This record gives sequence, C-alpha cells and structure tokens, in this order.
Amino acid sequence: MVVGFRLVRARVKIIDRLLIKSGELFWNGGVKDGLSVGEVEFTDHAMRKFEILKRLGFSVSMGQVVRVVESPERVDVGWKGRFIASAKLNIEHVLRVVYEKVGDKKLVVTFYPARRERYEG
Repeated sequence: MVVGFRLVRARVKIIDRLLIKSGELFWNGGVKDGLSVGEVEFTDHAMRKFEILKRLGFSVSMGQVVRVVESPERVDVGWKGRFIASAKLNIEHVLRVVYEKVGDKKLVVTFYPARRERYEG
C-alpha cells in the first residue's frame, strides 16, 4: 500500500504525443490526475513534471518515461527502497525515473534529466 499518493486508474493509449482517455483527447502534460499506462502508473507529481520540464526546455514524453521503466540501461536503489531506472535521453543526458513496485505495477514517483557523465562509466 502506498500512502500519500492519489491515483486515478484510467485506460490510456499513447499515440505519438497525444493521450486518449475515455474518448477525449489530451496533450502530454495537460492531464492533472495520476494515470496508468499498462503496468506503469504515474502519481500527480509525475504528471505535473512533464509540464515543469517542458517550461525548462526539456520535452519528455510519457512514452519515453514508460520505455525507461520497462527497458532501463541501469537500475539503482534509492531512498526508501525506490528504484531509479536510467536510459540515454540524448548525447548529453540520461533520463532518470524514480519508481516504486506496488503489487504487479510500477508507480512512477518522479523523473528528471541528468548529465550522462554523472551516471555512466
């Protein structure tokens, strides 16, 4: 049981950069409630992080986050036993995704771009 996170279970399909939920169209970062994509769930904070990074000049899609969780190049164990999955984002950066295992699902708590030289090697 995860305490302190509010989740909204929804059937979501990713089509390029659009999300389709219950027949309605949403742009990435435009949804305020937590969402579920297959076996990967997102907290409210993780959903807000898409817009925060976009304003800072890093456009990260939900699909990229899901791919890192499902096929990481590296996984570290972080604070409170959370997992931190990493994979290359571009030539200078990796995408780090902090998640918890909740039953058979993975709950994305947050994610962030980081310099590759700090985590590779």
